[in-house]
Amino acid sequence: MGNAPHSGSMPPPSSGRGQGALLYAVDDEELNLDLMDRALRSGYQVRTFGDPRRALAAAVKEPPAVVVADYRMPHFSGLALLRELRRQGLSYVPVLVCAPTDVEQIQKISRESAAFRIITKPWIASDLRRQVDLAVSLHQLQVARNHR
Repeated sequence: MGNAPHSGSMPPPSSGRGQGALLYAVDDEELNLDLMDRALRSGYQVRTFGDPRRALAAAVKEPPAVVVADYRMPHFSGLALLRELRRQGLSYVPVLVCAPTDVEQIQKISRESAAFRIITKPWIASDLRRQVDLAVSLHQLQVARNHR
């Protein structure tokens, strides 16, 4: 699998909030990246990354509105990516997709992170989309508030 990001095709924007917002999908499994791209590409610009280090480097240059990241990845976890993005001062709302489905692990992740949402795998495309739509709306409110 290549580590270079690739963009999902984006149809013309339709009505609704967040249309055209830049999203980063980060997962070390190509199949998961493809599924996230398919679930989110309608109305959003989706950039996928198989390596969280490349996502971090790209985010510093072109901050996304939302990051959807897997919990378990080589090099560093989704939580480590989230912490590093925050340390870099990037102002967006991340969404963390985590692999574990056991309640204790999810509660631990929740306590340790500032993630907007924790979504268990396997996720349903409509649920992921709903959470991302909400995160983009919140991001837009934060941006508007910061520009007052």
